Amino acid sequence: MTSPLPYPIHSIADAATQIYQGEDPWFALGCFLHDWWRDAVDQRQDLIAEPPPSATTQEGRRWAAFCAAAVEELCFTTTLSTRLVVKNNP
Repeated sequence: MTSPLPYPIHSIADAATQIYQGEDPWFALGCFLHDWWRDAVDQRQDLIAEPPPSATTQEGRRWAAFCAAAVEELCFTTTLSTRLVVKNNP
């Protein structure tokens, strides 16, 4: 995904992948949230366009659920559709 910013935006799918690979979950989610609220406001749909990949561990599934719930709440708060992430991610 291309970005008008000087760095690639941090999508929720990227955050989940980083968490699954051992990154500190709050750092990964913080990067996503930083873009959501500050640097990529005009690219919010891009931040959630790709759902997080399926998790292979119980902990990963918990973080995937947290990511989906966070996106749903953020979209509700900003009146953006959640159809891609929340509805299609088992």
